[in-house]
Amino acid sequence: RSMAFTSINTSDAGVYQCNAVISIPEISVTVSSSDSHDLIVQLPEPAVAITREPASGALYVGTQVTFTCTSELMEYLSANVPLKIEFTWSRVDKNISRNTITVKNNPSDRPSYTSTLNISPLSVEDSADYVCQAKLTPVSPVQYIRTSAVELSESITVEALPPPSITITSEGSSIAGHSYALSCSVSVVDGLVVTPLVKWLNSSGSVQQSIVGLSLNLTFSPLKTSDAG
Repeated sequence: RSMAFTSINTSDAGVYQCNAVISIPEISVTVSSSDSHDLIVQLPEPAVAITREPASGALYVGTQVTFTCTSELMEYLSANVPLKIEFTWSRVDKNISRNTITVKNNPSDRPSYTSTLNISPLSVEDSADYVCQAKLTPVSPVQYIRTSAVELSESITVEALPPPSITITSEGSSIAGHSYALSCSVSVVDGLVVTPLVKWLNSSGSVQQSIVGLSLNLTFSPLKTSDAG
């Protein structure tokens, strides 16, 4: 005699026993035998994708990067025990972060779950392969249910920060006694998470003005001969 499961469920996990009995009542003889089978239900592997932002282009020291790991479950997954998706981020055998999300019970759609990893500001030492592992597992251990896990990686190379580009423009008359202004504009790589310190210095090296920003004006009103340099 056979026993078939048309659609196996986590509730089907457990020990199954087959008993066979031969009974001959006329001579009061009964012979029986039994055997058992452990049905271990394997949870289906979640579909996993990993992306990064910015999606392309060079990554420089002082900028940032955000990885997003998305896991989708099979739409027909039905479980009688609470499940969770456990995300683990790692690099070079080093766990960076871990977070757990409880799975919806018997979802009618195909739910997705996400985990993010942000590195800011980047350094050259952050160049590595970053691995996201998504593991589908019962919230509490269940003897006859086996977890499943999928790993994906994304590699980044962090380049040295190029020096800022400086543009100086002037406005007004350079005749003594008149008003004169200098403007310093600074351009840096996109996504820089720190702001440069901009200074105006005279020929002797003395700081005239400074600001944390991308532009700084220096105004002479009136312009004196001692300002030359």
